[in-house]
Amino acid sequence: PTPEPPPTPLPRDPNAPPSPRERFADAMAHARLSLSEDNVDETMKYLAIAALIDRNDTSVIEVAKEVVDRLLGHAFVAAREGRWDEAARETAEARAVAQRFGVDESRIDAAERRHAEMEQYRIVQPDETETLRAAIGKLVEVKLDNGAEIMGHIAAVNRSNLVLDIEDDVGGGVVRFTDEIPLSTVRWVKIWSD
Repeated sequence: PTPEPPPTPLPRDPNAPPSPRERFADAMAHARLSLSEDNVDETMKYLAIAALIDRNDTSVIEVAKEVVDRLLGHAFVAAREGRWDEAARETAEARAVAQRFGVDESRIDAAERRHAEMEQYRIVQPDETETLRAAIGKLVEVKLDNGAEIMGHIAAVNRSNLVLDIEDDVGGGVVRFTDEIPLSTVRWVKIWSD
C-alpha cells in the first residue's frame, strides 16, 4: 500500500495575530540589527520583549552577553580618553544587563579593576575657564597648538592666560618658576585627579 500524502496545511490567516514564536523571532531579529548598528538602547528594548516571551532561550543570553561586551568596550574607550563618568556609567549599565540576564560578571569586575588602576584625568578645553579655576593647585599637562606639552600646577586662570607653577630639573637642582600661557595657544588641558 502506498502511504497517504501528508495533509495540506491550511493557509495562515493574514489577519491572525503573530504567534509567540513569531513575535520572539521578530524581537530577536530587531535586537541583533540594533546591536549591529551599535544602538544599545534599541537592542535592550527588543531583548526585553524577547525575554518576556522566552527568557531562557540561548539566543537571549547570547545577545545579552554581546550587549555587555559592547558596553564594556564603550567604557574602555571612555576611560582611555579620560571620560571617567561615562566609563563608570557604561560599566554600571553592563553590570545591570549581566544581572538581569544571568550573564557572568567576572569581565565587569576585571574592567572596574582596570579602570581603578588607570591614571585618572580629565581633558578640558581652554574656553572652560570655570573648570580650570576649580582646578587651581592641581597637576596639569597643557597641550599647545604648536604640539608642545607643558606640565605644572595651575596657579591662576584669568580671561586670557593660564598661569602655571612649573618645576624643572636643571643641572642636579630644581628650578621653580611661573609661566603665563595665553589660552588662545592652548589645544587642551589634561587635569590629573588627586
